[in-house]
Amino acid sequence: MTRSISIRLTPWILFFLLASGCASTTDYEIVQVPDSVMTAYLQNKPSLLHYHYIRILQEGRRNLVLNHMRAGLAAMELGEFDLAEESFDIALLNIESIYTDDENAAKARSLWYEEGRKDFKGEPYERAMAYYYRGLLYLRKGDYENARASFKGGLLQDAMAEQAIYQADFALLIFLEGWSSLMLGDWDMAEEAFQEVQKYRPDFVIPPRDHNVLLIAETGHGPQKIAVGRGGAALRFTQGYGFREDNVRFATGGTAFPGFPMEDIFWQANTRGGRQVDHILAGKVQFQETNQAMGQTLTHLSLATLAMSPQFGDDAGIVAIVAGIIGLVGLGQQAVAERTQTQADTRYWENLPNRVHVATLNSTDRDQDLRVEFLKPNGRRIVNLDKETTITFVNDRSGFAWVRPHQREAGPRHAGPVTRDGNIYVR
Repeated sequence: MTRSISIRLTPWILFFLLASGCASTTDYEIVQVPDSVMTAYLQNKPSLLHYHYIRILQEGRRNLVLNHMRAGLAAMELGEFDLAEESFDIALLNIESIYTDDENAAKARSLWYEEGRKDFKGEPYERAMAYYYRGLLYLRKGDYENARASFKGGLLQDAMAEQAIYQADFALLIFLEGWSSLMLGDWDMAEEAFQEVQKYRPDFVIPPRDHNVLLIAETGHGPQKIAVGRGGAALRFTQGYGFREDNVRFATGGTAFPGFPMEDIFWQANTRGGRQVDHILAGKVQFQETNQAMGQTLTHLSLATLAMSPQFGDDAGIVAIVAGIIGLVGLGQQAVAERTQTQADTRYWENLPNRVHVATLNSTDRDQDLRVEFLKPNGRRIVNLDKETTITFVNDRSGFAWVRPHQREAGPRHAGPVTRDGNIYVR
């Protein structure tokens, strides 16, 4: 009796184990935030930024870095610089937490944890840009020591590329590190950084020592991420779209001069070679396929052995048990394969620019007007994109201006919708 029961039960055990091993979920939970908490959180934030800050609470820790990157840059566009500083400080603090031993950092390195479910830390170019914007916020306050430290921090993120030819080639950050040194009166360090810039931008002209005004203009929309390859396990970066401007011209004090195209953000995203996580994900695909094949083979062997067990007479029960063990091992292999998530993380920082242009000059005019003209690739001016601003002097000897042609604080183009009750459906 015992032997026949073993023979009859084993297939059902295999079936239920297979069903439980294959169960998975792909939906992301939305944090339900009480109205009182949401109202208090949004109270000191402009209504045009509510979209971003609602997302910060609703999407929780998984998208905390990404949403603070978006919100910080949108706040800068509105001139809400204190709020921008707060968001970028939070983003950078959490970026650096990937190197700690806490539970979420461990998940970010886990074989089983799906890429899209991990806490977002961004690609090296995104992390570098977070340091870039935080550095600009220091620059506009005349805090050149912290600005320089921030630009160096961005260069460390850029140095995480795998192909040496592209490591730490973020010319924009090297230039800004040099500019911070120039404003600190450290010409030797400034010149060293500017000479480094010339290695990557041979047309770059080193600013004279007496230049004290920095102009920065951003153009276009930044790179996008798509999943490609087996199991969608690798990332591909595509050029941003939906913009016409390619170059800039600054006009101030009766003089017009071109901005220097210091950085191409798409280039930074696309030319680092294989990023570390690409290899991890490629390994996951192979690992998944190997375990799936082994699991199926063992499961089929188990079922075939089980079907033949009556032929073994008195030993049929033992054969059935052995078949069940083989089947369990096979199902275990298939469960491992099922749990191995291979899909690349395609979340990205949507409101980044395509290019960053710079210029420097000498000026003592504390109320100097600036017009920034945005140009098509053929050099023709796009009149409706002109920006008028004033160069901000933060102390007795240095000025700064930062301009973008498009105001995109209303929300990312690829974000899930915000419902009337404040819920956001996360993609």
